[in-house]
Amino acid sequence: MILKYYSTIFRAADLDQLDYLVFHWQARVYAWQNDVESALVYAVKALKAYPFHLPTLELIILLLSAQKNYPDALSVVEESLDEYPDHLGFLQLKAALEDKFYGPEAALPTLKNMLIIWKHLFEDGNLARSDSPESKYNAHLQFPSPTDRETVCKFCQKKTVFSVSLCVLVILL
Repeated sequence: MILKYYSTIFRAADLDQLDYLVFHWQARVYAWQNDVESALVYAVKALKAYPFHLPTLELIILLLSAQKNYPDALSVVEESLDEYPDHLGFLQLKAALEDKFYGPEAALPTLKNMLIIWKHLFEDGNLARSDSPESKYNAHLQFPSPTDRETVCKFCQKKTVFSVSLCVLVILL
């Protein structure tokens, strides 16, 4: 089944050599096969074909991180945040990179910003509204509601920098 999927992606690339989605999925195929260099080549092609494809930006950041190229990954995430400052996925990636590259103290301001945005989105109901700008790139993220303490406590058991910060915020609410 997987081989059929892979062959379909590569056949699509033969049919349309300018489609950013084909490049994106080729990059993902290579990433699944742990061929990070080839995946990065196709992700960059996808981004050149359509620079506003956020999943490709996230993929590039993850691929750079997989290569342990943290400064470049952080640079890409910061450029992405210049364009999309409220994107929780980019903020989460930035916090993880800051934690890895500079230590947990460096990630705290990013986490604080992320938690403020997260709280705002739930308070205003923007994640539930399909017409809000925030819902376009944050609705797929599965963060619990800040008012649902039980779900937040389960989320906090993951013991990541973000989940622990989230726990602290909910306790302070």
